[in-house]
Amino acid sequence: MKSSTPAIFFGYPIKTLVYIFLILALPASYPAHLPAAESDLVTLAPSDNDIAGWGIDDTFYAGDADSLMARINGGAPFYIERGAQEVLFLEYGNGESYLSVELYRMESKGHAARLYIDIDSVEPEPVTGLGNAARYDGSLMGTDLVEFQNKDYFVRLMITQAAQSRETILKFARSISDNIDDLK
Repeated sequence: MKSSTPAIFFGYPIKTLVYIFLILALPASYPAHLPAAESDLVTLAPSDNDIAGWGIDDTFYAGDADSLMARINGGAPFYIERGAQEVLFLEYGNGESYLSVELYRMESKGHAARLYIDIDSVEPEPVTGLGNAARYDGSLMGTDLVEFQNKDYFVRLMITQAAQSRETILKFARSISDNIDDLK
């Protein structure tokens, strides 16, 4: 029987600490500037200054299991087993905050929905009008999170908390979701 009480470490839920680790430690652990242009996934994400003041700081394209392992190491099997075909990681900055985007193209809409369901959120709030299913979580220490599933894509966005971070992350999420909606 699964306990409904989250595991706590130094007063914070373990999931919160894991998200913070992912945001702070992983971007420095992969080779920079692998060619994202290899995939049309890049056309789904905002370009430099599509969202006023936000520019792309870094990209990483994982088009196979080996490159996904290079990016997320031990976490790759979780995504591969659920049908991840290719992933685009983008890092944006505006001089004050950072926003990361993970854009997963899955085998099918069903695989994308399964991945969305299989990933837990600490204190999710449903978001309407964003893909087939979406949630926002502002309970993470220093970070806001949006995850959504649209067609055969799963998308995760994280932003360092600052003034208007919720509005900004939702602006990015809507831009990506709208671009997915425009696909044939």
